[in-house]
Amino acid sequence: MPRRPAVGAARFLALTAALILRAVTRLDAQFPGELAGQVVNAATREPITDARIEAAGSGIAVVSDASGRFRLRGLPPGEWEIHVTAIGFRPNRARVVVGDGTVTQRAFELTPAAATLDPLEVVAARPIPEVGTSVLQRADLEATNAQDLPAVLAGQAGVTVTRRGGPGSQATVSIRGSAAHQVLVLLDGVPLNDVTSGQADLSTIPLEQLERITIVRGAAAARYGPRALAGALILERRRASRTEASGTGAIGPWGERNGRASASAVFRRGGNRLGVSANAALSRSTGNFEFAQDPVRGGGTARRKNDQGRTASLLLGLRAAFGGTFAEIRGDVLDLRRGVPGSIVQPSALAHQQQRRAGVGLTAGYATPLGDGLRADLQVGEDRVHYRDPAPPSAPPYHDTTTVRLVRAAVSANRRLGGARWTAGAEGRWLELRSSTLVADAPSMVRVTSGWLQMRTQRSFGEWMAGLTTDLRIDHDDQVGGARLSPAVGVFAGTDRLSLQLGWAMAYAPPTLADRFFQPGVLARPNPDLRAERVLSELQAQVTLPSVRLGAIRSSTSVSAFRADVDGMILWSPNFRFVWSPDNYDVRRSGMEVSTAVTLPVGGLTLGGSVSRVAVEYRGPVLSGQVVYRPRLTASGTIGATVAGMQGSVQYRYVGRRRTVPGSDLNTLEPFGTLDCQLSRRLSDRAGLTLTLGVDDFLDRSPAMLPDYPSAGRTWRISLSARTGEPAESPSAAP
Repeated sequence: MPRRPAVGAARFLALTAALILRAVTRLDAQFPGELAGQVVNAATREPITDARIEAAGSGIAVVSDASGRFRLRGLPPGEWEIHVTAIGFRPNRARVVVGDGTVTQRAFELTPAAATLDPLEVVAARPIPEVGTSVLQRADLEATNAQDLPAVLAGQAGVTVTRRGGPGSQATVSIRGSAAHQVLVLLDGVPLNDVTSGQADLSTIPLEQLERITIVRGAAAARYGPRALAGALILERRRASRTEASGTGAIGPWGERNGRASASAVFRRGGNRLGVSANAALSRSTGNFEFAQDPVRGGGTARRKNDQGRTASLLLGLRAAFGGTFAEIRGDVLDLRRGVPGSIVQPSALAHQQQRRAGVGLTAGYATPLGDGLRADLQVGEDRVHYRDPAPPSAPPYHDTTTVRLVRAAVSANRRLGGARWTAGAEGRWLELRSSTLVADAPSMVRVTSGWLQMRTQRSFGEWMAGLTTDLRIDHDDQVGGARLSPAVGVFAGTDRLSLQLGWAMAYAPPTLADRFFQPGVLARPNPDLRAERVLSELQAQVTLPSVRLGAIRSSTSVSAFRADVDGMILWSPNFRFVWSPDNYDVRRSGMEVSTAVTLPVGGLTLGGSVSRVAVEYRGPVLSGQVVYRPRLTASGTIGATVAGMQGSVQYRYVGRRRTVPGSDLNTLEPFGTLDCQLSRRLSDRAGLTLTLGVDDFLDRSPAMLPDYPSAGRTWRISLSARTGEPAESPSAAP
């Protein structure tokens, strides 16, 4: 009898344990499982973004991220048929067993496949190459480790950069022997050419903000707008395409200090995406370098003073995409302060420039998988430039300010019709101008309204591809008093081994307000009667060998030739009283460019180079020969290699003779060549830490495109950069 309570207690405990075990067993059986893994390209092993992974019959589906990874949650335990699909790939189906409350890992491979629509066949065709056009992507820009945008452009075929001093000084660009005001520079569609001088100062454009640079050579660039008489630079700023962060610090001589940082984050949910980005940069230099004086100026060594500068910039962006619809807002500010040392003949010890630029841009639109779409842009901004000098060497003190307020609105649409892709658009630009540098009756408002129509079509003939491009743009410009047409036609035929391109175009550039209405000075007069500059006919031809293999050696070569008649090119020259003034001159521009790149299998060795020969000659009865300050011959060559984990490069640039007197070889400037060297080493793969040492003008030639504006000669710089984040994504197809 005494043992019964214990037996009862034991039975009670056993029964309770059985009930708890049964409940736990049932509860565990109801825990959902997960399927996680990665989707990759079966041919290249690269991750596939935006692949759809679905458990058949469950209604549960997810989309892979930028690294191809996915996590399919909430699957009841058991065997499931998993469907994996992605655009451009064959579907994959597999049966996977999901355990109770566990995570099952599984990788899926997709095989690339051509997409076919009925009755339209979609094939992966090569894009129609544009004659005289080259593109530098973000990876190309980062690989150069260049300190600024002018340094990147200086080695491009047919492109000449003119600097007016040391680090951070004003820099302008010429294409195929043009003047600086004949090259249109667009930043996200907004012209950066100064409304008074027509020139774009490349030193005010932070290189670290750029995602892509398109160099368009020749009058065909007029499809982007007025002033593209000889070409255009199309600059596109970075957007938030992936989550990443980077920073760089650099030092150099004469107090040069540079720092820049950028960060972006992308948030994804299904097919929707939200991206935010920020980019900031600060650079400064005390300048004041020594230079060798020309014997005509007394010889010896002198010091360039008042060449200091500081530039700060900030770019913010927010971009949202919902399926094929996208919207974006971005804002940027620039603050620049620097000395204006003037020429060495009349140095300015106290002259100073201050520039403040701010802008906001809005973009919205949609795009279909076939590339059809609509896009609208609105930009507003203000640019304020202030010059002052209380004691100039040969003029009264000045205190001048120019303020420009810009409003730009544009809309464009893409549509495929009849086997061709059509683009139509319209644009309006309104600029309010206030400047004390111009005379009282100068215009205070500049309005340009434009419309354009483009057509691109191509067809396959076996291994050959043939294409046709046409562009028609019409601009109504207050500065020329009427509408101007700028048509262009291009044809293309080629294979993977050879391509042939021909192009014809017309273009115009309005006379600058500074040439027509500047305040008269000592021995300088404006010319209010200037006509617009016109390219009435330009012909271009280009032959490209895009990929030639000789064993493991790969090479590409391009040869182009061009000829253009420029009516009314605006040039400065003195009259019989030695009073300088601008006037219109008829000029013929012709020449050829050769560029090549070779990759060798030894040590990552790469070779590249270009040669440009451009004749820019007067066609009038009075003057003859090459136009002043236009070198006939320019060339560049680059050698790069990777040895023992270090990457090195050497670049040589050559600039030929330049005239300084119209119609005469008197005081011709001698040619010069510069040698730039660079060595970098990755210190940490995890942090993306890279150390770079660069030496520009290694031979200390102290080159100068213009007389009396010396360069800094040999300069060095040391930079340390870090980068972390997701791997790069494919370029967006959004318009």
